[in-house]
Amino acid sequence: MADILHGAFVTKMASEPDALTRQRLRAQIDPDNPGTDVLVAEHPERGVLGVVTINWTDNLRLGLDAFIADLFVHEDARGEGAGSALVDAAKNRAARAGAVRVLLYTGRSGPAASRAFYEKQGFERRDDVAVYLMHVPPGGDAD
Repeated sequence: MADILHGAFVTKMASEPDALTRQRLRAQIDPDNPGTDVLVAEHPERGVLGVVTINWTDNLRLGLDAFIADLFVHEDARGEGAGSALVDAAKNRAARAGAVRVLLYTGRSGPAASRAFYEKQGFERRDDVAVYLMHVPPGGDAD
């Protein structure tokens, strides 16, 4: 699975050595990692079509949140329903876990945004929420 994710655009986004990316991916998709669930869409002949990762976090005011951290669908399988099936599975997993919300971040442009993919899955786009991002240098201080 780490090799599949590595083959996706993950490595293009990561500013780390190739071997470290593979090691990080293996740790993140470890089934014994209690903070993350990994769901996979597979086809009997074509193999793995996509993957969604759900990170779980407790919100002090509301309760359990399910955060879709990653949704990857192989480019040859896009538009065939794998992404929708993965999001449905994530929403069902969240409901069974007692989550009060399913959250995700995505770019305002790109294929998913241009097709209103997440809106079609029942998500509401929020323009009133600010997202802040700070990159932390590896092995260094954030200040």
